[in-house]
Amino acid sequence: TNAGASRIDPSAESTTFTTYTTEDGLPNNTVREIGVDRRGLLWLGTDGGGVCYYDGKTFTVLTRQDGLAGDNVREIYTEPDGQMWFSALGAGVSSYDGKTFKRFTKRDGLVANGVRAVLRDRSGRLWFGADNDGGLSRYDGKTFTNIKAKDGLASNRVRDIIEDRNAVLWIGTGEGISRYDGTVFQELGKRDGLGSNAVRDLMQDHN
Repeated sequence: TNAGASRIDPSAESTTFTTYTTEDGLPNNTVREIGVDRRGLLWLGTDGGGVCYYDGKTFTVLTRQDGLAGDNVREIYTEPDGQMWFSALGAGVSSYDGKTFKRFTKRDGLVANGVRAVLRDRSGRLWFGADNDGGLSRYDGKTFTNIKAKDGLASNRVRDIIEDRNAVLWIGTGEGISRYDGTVFQELGKRDGLGSNAVRDLMQDHN
């Protein structure tokens, strides 16, 4: 929220929230993103205060001074091996191995600095989706390959990326959904029954 982070225990009889703010160690009360690392620690991305993790007792804060791309964090993504990625408003992305950050920006080949979505697919490639006339970047560990609307993407405003159980990518954009099978982009939108073309989040159910 814009007034801190709130926690509730659904197994408890009480339905009272516990709220954590800057008085408790949060670097900023506006929390934009929440993630969990491989250790089970909770990470909070804030607006202007960088990112912090909570071990159940203490908040540890990491900012641009520590190597974070920027202090306005918009996305937190944890890989299966424990490596983490953080995107920052207009400042690119940072990888974090638990000790050091490595930053990537448009200068390094990233499609745009306003990254909103990060995904590593089953083949090991990283995908970055950028909003505000950004597009999509595919990264093989050495080189960025950038994909735009002119290449078949539904829109250059990418908000979310998931990979389904058949290794097909689904990309949520400001102008519908792009389905990518590794060869061809298929565009899906309101004409196909989608409620709105302004897609912000995607999820595959367990069925």
